[in-house]
Amino acid sequence: MPADGEAALTTPTGRRNAFRFGVIRFDSEPVGLECLVWELTGDGAILEIEPHSIAPNLFRLESADLSLDRACRVTGREGRKLTVQFGG
Repeated sequence: MPADGEAALTTPTGRRNAFRFGVIRFDSEPVGLECLVWELTGDGAILEIEPHSIAPNLFRLESADLSLDRACRVTGREGRKLTVQFGG
């Protein structure tokens, strides 16, 4: 059984159900775009942004709850959800 505060559960496919908040940062702006991190894999994530928000194709994803600070590239968009691949 997961300990309290554990960030995510790992499934047999290697996906982690994260359901934690994150921040999309771009163009060296001090204020980022809030998002919800739905799933994590070793290579990327599925994010959800607010309905009228627009995320660029390249950005940094930060989440203190998930100990995450990664460069991302958007590989898919469907409504409010973004599929991203982690880079460098």
